[in-house]
Amino acid sequence: MATVVGAFLIPTFQRYFSRAVLHFQAHRSIPRLAFHVFSRGGISYIRGGARLPSRANVTRLATDSGVSWKVIVLNVFAMALWTMGVFASLYAGFLKPELRVTCANLSSVINGFATIVLTVIIDPQISVMTDDVIEARVTENRFRRAITTLIGARVSAPSSRRQC
Repeated sequence: MATVVGAFLIPTFQRYFSRAVLHFQAHRSIPRLAFHVFSRGGISYIRGGARLPSRANVTRLATDSGVSWKVIVLNVFAMALWTMGVFASLYAGFLKPELRVTCANLSSVINGFATIVLTVIIDPQISVMTDDVIEARVTENRFRRAITTLIGARVSAPSSRRQC
């Protein structure tokens, strides 16, 4: 559920982060940026900047995912590992109470592997695509579809795990 809520918040926080980056570029001060957030203008922007995903972006998802199936499958795999890493270690500790500390410590191994998959495979794909958007080799709409597809893979990872 948290991933679904987070997916709906992406347009809002994209606006917030874009505005924060512009403010930081102008003033080059994190404390000044923090004070600006709590100023009258900052609070007004926070209220006015909230947006849901546009209908056009959601309906375009059916045309093309924006990323390869290999990346989608690896993203689902990494999210499934990340999701079950902690819960599997807790359950293993419940089944073998005498080894619960070992089980809890092994959770970081599973999560570390998922992090490596995300860092080595998924993040570079998105980074290259971001550069391609900046250089106008990929459209913003295709980039949005790619991000939305990867978010969908995060949502589907826990449900696909339950079916196993």
